[in-house]
Amino acid sequence: MRMQTAIIALLAAVTIAACDASTPEVAALGPSPTDSTRAQLVITPNQVSMPVATTSTLSLNVPNELLGSVTWTSSQPSIAGVNGLGVVTAFSPGSALITARFKTDTTNRATATVTVTPIGAPQ
Repeated sequence: MRMQTAIIALLAAVTIAACDASTPEVAALGPSPTDSTRAQLVITPNQVSMPVATTSTLSLNVPNELLGSVTWTSSQPSIAGVNGLGVVTAFSPGSALITARFKTDTTNRATATVTVTPIGAPQ
């Protein structure tokens, strides 16, 4: 009887551990920003030419559920700004580097070059 009780207790402990989402085996089943950042980020397109007062949307190679864990920045926000969805707005002529990176892994980043031209200039 003691042996059966010990086996049941052991099986219960293993079952509880298997259901714990913090264990690597279970956590790896669903997407997480840490797992996704292992792939190199890529922005598409990586070069954009656009006139002042227009917008252009940049895309990232990440699943939609991870887009909230990405930050977008502009090296020259007075020339071209970017929002949290990758939409670039052209403010004044010049060039800016747009960078996307995961909040949890700032070493994994992608960039796109945006050239803003005067209104009416050939693209």
